[in-house]
Amino acid sequence: MMAGIYRCILLLIVGLFFSSLSYAKNTEIPSYEEGISLFDVEATLQPNGVLDIKENIHFQARNQQIKHGFYRDLPRLWMQPDGDAALLNYHIVGVTRDGIPEPWHLDWHIGLMSIVVGDKQRFLPQGDYHYQIHYQVKNAFLREGDSDLLIWNVTGNHWSFEIYKTLFSLKLPDIAGNPFSEIDLFTGEEGDTYRNGRILEDGRIESRDPFYREDFTVLYRWPHALLGNAPAPQTTNIFSHLLLPSTSSLLICFPSLFLACGWLYLWKRRPQFTPVDVIETDVIPPDYHARHVTS
Repeated sequence: MMAGIYRCILLLIVGLFFSSLSYAKNTEIPSYEEGISLFDVEATLQPNGVLDIKENIHFQARNQQIKHGFYRDLPRLWMQPDGDAALLNYHIVGVTRDGIPEPWHLDWHIGLMSIVVGDKQRFLPQGDYHYQIHYQVKNAFLREGDSDLLIWNVTGNHWSFEIYKTLFSLKLPDIAGNPFSEIDLFTGEEGDTYRNGRILEDGRIESRDPFYREDFTVLYRWPHALLGNAPAPQTTNIFSHLLLPSTSSLLICFPSLFLACGWLYLWKRRPQFTPVDVIETDVIPPDYHARHVTS
């Protein structure tokens, strides 16, 4: 009887041991798989309110999808619940691969800006690569009363492969330690609040499990006095400017207006078919001959 109990306990311990090993394996990218092993973002808010971001992206390229490089999508505006919108103004400082400058260019889409990294004429061999995308963003934070707020989607959710680990850190100018009054994290499908991560004592945020096509959005709040010299974010209300547009609202609405005008132009140039009246008669003309009938 006792031997049977000990045997069951031993089997239970062995099962738990191997299940923990399999879970640990799932948190590390397999050597044959293509994906991002680490997405490490270092963000700094400068005294003038400009957000300086260095994205250190560690790729495991196996020539499955990563053959020449990759593209990084970034939002061009953010919307507030009251209908206000702000344009995000980007300045790309540079892109490197393993510390060496890498070619890149920009593609513009409705609501998105894509940084296309790599040379389509050059094949990227299989290997592990460390890319760094360094850019700066104006108009990135919000101002709410006596506090400032940053809400930032760290990785974006358009990657076509898994991200195994994510790290994010935010620093304020000339301030050491953790000066933030609130730190939060939102992960999962867009709009979800499932927390696939943890907040560290020094204010950094790291993921807990790999994720695929999901948000990794962070929230940081701090007293306004810590960034008192930074100008307030410039916003515009799209709905109030539909009839009396300003320069900023025209820039926001221009892509949609351009598409609408293009559609109207194509619709106006569509083929026109004019119906022809056919005279009906029951009398065969006297000069009608059988050769007029064709098969």
